[in-house]
Amino acid sequence: MKLDKKRKSHWHIGIIIGLLFISFGLRAQESTKSNDFQSQFDSFKNSINQEYNAFLSHNDSVFIQFLSQSWKEFDGIQNLRPVIHKPKTPMEVSSSREDLQLIKAPDAVILKDTLKIKSQSSPKDESPKDDNGSHSNIVKENDIKTLPADSLPKKATVFNTSSLYSSFIFYGSTISMPFLTSEVPKISAVNNDEIIHFFTSASNSKLINNTIKSLKENSVNSGLNDWGIASMIMTASKKIYKESNEQVLFTWFALIRNGYNAKIGYNKDQIYLLLPANEKIYTTSYLVKGIAYYLFDFNLTSPDAHLLSIYEADYPGSKIGFSFLLNEVPQFGAQYITKTIGKKNAIKFKVNKNLIEFYNNYPPCELKVVFNSPLSKSIMKQFDEALGPILKDKNDDERAAYLLNYVQQNINYQIDQEQFGREKYFFADETIFYPAADCEDRAILLSKLIKHFTNLETVGLVYPEHVSLAVNLNNVSTQKSFKYKNKLFYNCDPTYIGASCGQVMPKLANLDPEFVE
Repeated sequence: MKLDKKRKSHWHIGIIIGLLFISFGLRAQESTKSNDFQSQFDSFKNSINQEYNAFLSHNDSVFIQFLSQSWKEFDGIQNLRPVIHKPKTPMEVSSSREDLQLIKAPDAVILKDTLKIKSQSSPKDESPKDDNGSHSNIVKENDIKTLPADSLPKKATVFNTSSLYSSFIFYGSTISMPFLTSEVPKISAVNNDEIIHFFTSASNSKLINNTIKSLKENSVNSGLNDWGIASMIMTASKKIYKESNEQVLFTWFALIRNGYNAKIGYNKDQIYLLLPANEKIYTTSYLVKGIAYYLFDFNLTSPDAHLLSIYEADYPGSKIGFSFLLNEVPQFGAQYITKTIGKKNAIKFKVNKNLIEFYNNYPPCELKVVFNSPLSKSIMKQFDEALGPILKDKNDDERAAYLLNYVQQNINYQIDQEQFGREKYFFADETIFYPAADCEDRAILLSKLIKHFTNLETVGLVYPEHVSLAVNLNNVSTQKSFKYKNKLFYNCDPTYIGASCGQVMPKLANLDPEFVE
């Protein structure tokens, strides 16, 4: 019996050992298969990279030939922003006449006198005052470009030539990139030969191309649009180069590497970046082979039109379009400032100053750009917390009416010429940030709120002296409507104080506006 038990014990041990050997064998086979797969994948990846590099090398050589023979002189065209002669004070619904009360805004919470701003305030005031009359921590538009150094994140720039990494601050975010200053291409003069030399050296520099790839990855992580990508590259170029002409050339090369049909132009001693645009940009442009290329400099100004030498040829395979539209709000470093909106039931908003700075440096674009740009998730969340409970039990028409009344009574009115000395279209977050806003800014903010809190559609209305908003309301008993894309829209004017949905300013009643989708 003892022997049988011993045999059984050895038999069990043998089975276990056998299973272990089988398991190890299977694992070894799996490991071998895994290694074979990885090896095949690496081989495939290398072959793709080799083909891509050969493709780039061919395109680079073709483009360099273009650069040697396709330069011509072009005259610039100054594109001026349309002037909207807006009134200095908003119009109010007259109590002496019978206005149509089509959809009343229930539970109006803000007093009418909150609209009025202190017109006697001058630029000499130490700081703008908030709605309660006390000085608020507001940064004026003209001051944003020169924010005090201590307002930026306290992250020291890192540069180590042995590690080949550096970093820079991009609207509050720390961006790392690899590069080596001693190996970057440079120019000694402004002419065709030096530009060709720069492009050739950059295309052959592994570090330059790795830096561009790194910047592209950072731009994707930050949710940047085409202009945001260009802005990040521009900022990086200032870290790499001291000379503005080399900064422009690096930005130009990096944009080409990212598939954009960027160009450069130069005069006697200065090189300029030229970008195509899907939207109208109010700066100097040059018509090259039927396409408008807009001039952008590194001081974020709009240079006067002048004669430039520009190459006509395009980099092979590059895309023509360059969009300034924002499908999402970029993600920047958090640096908040508090702004209080309204008196009764006032809302304290926290606005990201880095985002405002990005918008402040945005090129002057047509209204379509700001009308189609979203409100930041942070601000919208704060609107949800403040207005969500009030709007919860209302239908879409009632919500639209409430939001119309809210913007009418809570956003201070002041024309751009008084506030900034020039015309400026606000992105929706800017309307929350600045002390006051005019008609198009209020219409843009209202459109964002209606889109968020209702299922209704909106369209901008542009008159010679006014900008308003129209909404495809469901239940309005007025004859005045606007037909757009086979749908009826009704005026919801956030600058016609006291007006209900459907009411139109008397002076605009017989005018046909332009639509901004």
